[in-house]
Amino acid sequence: MQKIIIGIIILFAIIVGIYATKLTPKPTQVDINNTNNIGFIKLDGEMTIAQNLCQERNIDDKIIVMESKYCSACRISIPILKEIEEELGKEFIFLDLSQECCRDILSEFRIQPRYTPTVLIGCDVHIGAKSKETYEKLIKDFYNI
Repeated sequence: MQKIIIGIIILFAIIVGIYATKLTPKPTQVDINNTNNIGFIKLDGEMTIAQNLCQERNIDDKIIVMESKYCSACRISIPILKEIEEELGKEFIFLDLSQECCRDILSEFRIQPRYTPTVLIGCDVHIGAKSKETYEKLIKDFYNI
């Protein structure tokens, strides 16, 4: 009986592992062919946006943090990002997608996130909460610090 229970637990762990792997967004390179018919870039996975599209949208030199008030992962990452912003003496753009004015700003940039938090560090898209160390490395690399 004990062997059967252990076998079921192992089988369950394998199924969960396979399912989690399929849910993990894969890094991609976005080009002009991946934008929809009104020119928006959908940010639905970790990716690098083509340099020409970043420059066209005036986001290549910015750090843009997209959050929402109902996002539990945002409650973890936003304080970390604000702390890093203060420590480095830099200014990030924080946009709460729960507010219409922030959605309007995203429309100007012609980007459309699917998940929060989504952090644009120049042309690189990072989705989900990350550790402070990970954010620091990404941001310091961006600023060449």
